[in-house]
Amino acid sequence: MNILIGLSWIRKGNLYTGIAKYAYRFLEYIVKHHLEKHFILLLNGGVAENVKEMFPQEFRHIIVCNKKLLNIPKFQSLYIAREVKNVFETQKFDLIFCPHGDYVNRWQSKSKKITTIHDLQMQLDGRGLRLMIMKKRDDMLMKYSESIVTISNFSKEQIRMFYPWYTGELVSLGNSISFVDGYSPRLIEDDYILYVGRICKMKNIVTLIKAYASIKGSVKQKLVIVGTKNTYWEKEILPIIISEQIQERIILYQGITEKDLNSLYKFASLFVFPSLREGFGFPPLEAAAMGCPVICSTSDSLQEVTMGLLYYYEHPMNDKELAEKMMEVLDKYPDRTHLEKIAENYKAVYSVDVVGKRIKEMIVRSKAPLRLGLAGGGSDVSPYSNIYGGLILNATINLYAYCTIEETDNGQIVIDAFDSHCHKSYSSAKLLMIDGDASLIKGVYNRIIHDYDLEAKSFKITTYNDAPAGSGLGTSSTMVVCILKAFIEWLSLPLGDYETSRLAYEIERKDLGLSGGKQDQYAAAFGGFNYMEFLPNDIVIVNPLKMKRWIVDELEASMVLYFTGASRSSAAIIDEQKKNTSSGNQTAIEAMHRIKQSAVDMKLALLKGDMAEFAHIIGQAWEDKKKMANGITNPTIQKAFDVAFAAGAKAGKVSGAGGGGFIMFVVEPVRKCEVVESLQKLDGFVMPFQFSDGGAHGWKIYSTDKV
Repeated sequence: MNILIGLSWIRKGNLYTGIAKYAYRFLEYIVKHHLEKHFILLLNGGVAENVKEMFPQEFRHIIVCNKKLLNIPKFQSLYIAREVKNVFETQKFDLIFCPHGDYVNRWQSKSKKITTIHDLQMQLDGRGLRLMIMKKRDDMLMKYSESIVTISNFSKEQIRMFYPWYTGELVSLGNSISFVDGYSPRLIEDDYILYVGRICKMKNIVTLIKAYASIKGSVKQKLVIVGTKNTYWEKEILPIIISEQIQERIILYQGITEKDLNSLYKFASLFVFPSLREGFGFPPLEAAAMGCPVICSTSDSLQEVTMGLLYYYEHPMNDKELAEKMMEVLDKYPDRTHLEKIAENYKAVYSVDVVGKRIKEMIVRSKAPLRLGLAGGGSDVSPYSNIYGGLILNATINLYAYCTIEETDNGQIVIDAFDSHCHKSYSSAKLLMIDGDASLIKGVYNRIIHDYDLEAKSFKITTYNDAPAGSGLGTSSTMVVCILKAFIEWLSLPLGDYETSRLAYEIERKDLGLSGGKQDQYAAAFGGFNYMEFLPNDIVIVNPLKMKRWIVDELEASMVLYFTGASRSSAAIIDEQKKNTSSGNQTAIEAMHRIKQSAVDMKLALLKGDMAEFAHIIGQAWEDKKKMANGITNPTIQKAFDVAFAAGAKAGKVSGAGGGGFIMFVVEPVRKCEVVESLQKLDGFVMPFQFSDGGAHGWKIYSTDKV
């Protein structure tokens, strides 16, 4: 499995910013758990050696923008974008993860994309052309990303507010901080107040300068600013420093190492962070983790991220309020034990291992809809479909198969398959023995591990179904799709609906040797009303039907779904059907030809809303189906037909292969109650239902999620 991490946005100027550190912490986790072989780093040539030096492990690399002439940021951005596009056009990745929404995720790709959006502050504060550019960028990120990761619940709610249309996964996973062992010797002999961060308007350094200037006569500390000098410093900050006559008391540090930064944190009298916009905010946490007292504003996510443990001032741009808070903390210096307790709290919450564990503790769920086979059933079964081609019309309903996966670290695979009454535990292995217990789960697991060359997993899996096995609603195949969808979601596998359906078919029919056709897997994956074509060489074409709402309503009003009370195994019926085709049984083959044609006729009837024709096709298809194999009908089924027709039913057919399970009856809506009451006197039961639109899908639940 090849996973690309997009780091081409990291350049000399942002090599040690908070967003860059977010990416480095992710790489730290990968290295610690020896996952390097699966990951490819997309690097900017200007900083490739710096990143390689930080992570000398055996990562594979793709270098873009390796030309020294392209040091001008605007030209470099255009060149990087062009080279990244070329990478996508020439190489295939199973998954793309971009720790920062830039370059990589601007381009469409068949690979699944996960993007981190740290905040939307540019959309909040931008103006004119800059606002237009940033909005267009974020719009593309949302459009092309299946999953969006953010770093605080504040940022998560921002995204929900700006992009209510986004239907992909949106999750807040927090952030991690690198707690470097050791620090450099003290860099500054004098006592000092410290600020660390970008030098820009959003960071509100002007307010800090003004606050410091107002107390300069009352404190001995100098003011140390760690950041990169730029135009904003020259035009906006330096004039204030000069006018306040504090040049000799300001120290600017640029481009320092993490150990030097830790030294500045450790020996500072006070750290101040007056920022106006923050999706997360590394510096206050880093400073506090080194035992430094911290004052920060209450802007955006800062109180959430810092857990309310620091000193705060309410109005970020009020320099008088900030000055008073600075004097308060310096005059009544906090107890060292108190500072150490704060540091330990942050280390316990924000270490790389803890955040990584939080991600691993997610719960993965999936669901897949069951289906009604309306017409053409059986023509999807080989060898008939390979010789003559098959046509089927089916529709999914609001009955489902469900699966939950919980990752564990105890070296066990625990299976609670309520649908197959299997509750067992196994030692983690790359191959689970197919022994008749939970075969569907084991078949999916074995195939995923094999196809994607994965290590053995440790997890608990739970499955259950709204309908019993052998009910004629495609329960087994739907469950395979459902389980597969959970693994796809858990492991971020690049499988669309067609790929998922085909893989489910291969697992069930080839790996496990179970008899059956192809329609159920595709129905579960796609969902809705579908006209399906089954061609030689296992080629399947799914044509979704756009049904008018009134036609769907009329269908629901005109149908009764009755469970006979008896499940059945479809294998024997399907095997006999296959034998009849192989042996050239003309009666059976001609009947199947008529059944296949019924799918064409029913498609036209449904699109026109012709319920009389719909009933006629259902009735004729049932008569033809009974000629396909012995055991398709029996006395229990016939009795249900007799009772329903006596009460006013117009037509009916067994869903699925036959022999038991559910029967679909077509009735006049005004006589539906009569039919239902009559059927309820038998041993089975009537199942209320509605047609459903969506196909199989999965989702994740994290411990960090808050509603």
